[in-house]
Amino acid sequence: NPDSFAFCNQYDKITYKAGIYKWANKSRPVYQMMDPLPPPVFLIPGMKVGCVPYDAILNSTLECFFSSLCLNTTAQWISTLPSSSWPKPLDSSKLINFLPNSSVASIMDGHMFEELKYKMNFTGYYNACAPSECMRTYTYRNSFFYAIKVLLSLYGGLTVALRSIAPMIVWLGSKVYGKCLKKAISLLQKIQSVECMF
Repeated sequence: NPDSFAFCNQYDKITYKAGIYKWANKSRPVYQMMDPLPPPVFLIPGMKVGCVPYDAILNSTLECFFSSLCLNTTAQWISTLPSSSWPKPLDSSKLINFLPNSSVASIMDGHMFEELKYKMNFTGYYNACAPSECMRTYTYRNSFFYAIKVLLSLYGGLTVALRSIAPMIVWLGSKVYGKCLKKAISLLQKIQSVECMF
């Protein structure tokens, strides 16, 4: 029965019609969570669910996306947004290669590459062109924005460097100045003491 659930196994690719169920009405044990009791409030046309999501998607169709009734009913049950924000149906008159009730698998089969045949003949290219040497040049011009970027980078780098180095330079300068001042004072004292002797 395509509307009922069965236990998942590794051999069967079982899918069922997707629907909206009022399961929150009563609590159930974990092993009964997938049982469709109570019956669905709304079956979503074309949509499938299954043990393996990939199989369910491939067996699904996109017909609900082309039906305003389907989209509105689904949104009514699952959306908390106002109805003005609900999705609008797709325009089936613009379809060229598939119908709304085509399975996703058939859509993919018709529009995906089965095999990509691509051959690049570099030998033939070089024989035809016969280049004596290959050279690549790149012209690089500094723009106004590049110059601004370099100046800002230099400013930022110098600011960081000077903020960390300046205290050491001031400390070193004060030490050197202090030693020079002590020598000058001691020299002056010696000169004054020599003058006092005469």
